[in-house]
Amino acid sequence: MWSADRDKTILVWDLNEGRLVQKITGFDTDIWRLAVRPDGQIITVGGTEPYNIRVWQVNSPLTP
Repeated sequence: MWSADRDKTILVWDLNEGRLVQKITGFDTDIWRLAVRPDGQIITVGGTEPYNIRVWQVNSPLTP
């Protein structure tokens, strides 16, 4: 499961084990929208600033 919050982070959770498996940072505004490609390899994030959208490859999350 993926979650995003106003603390400018994206969290990836393993629901079977109930633990955090990845924390993705690097967004410079509050995160309001998060979309994950069905295969889980690409995520798109939208923030509070107009036209502020970032796309990450999950295997390289620190480089939006």
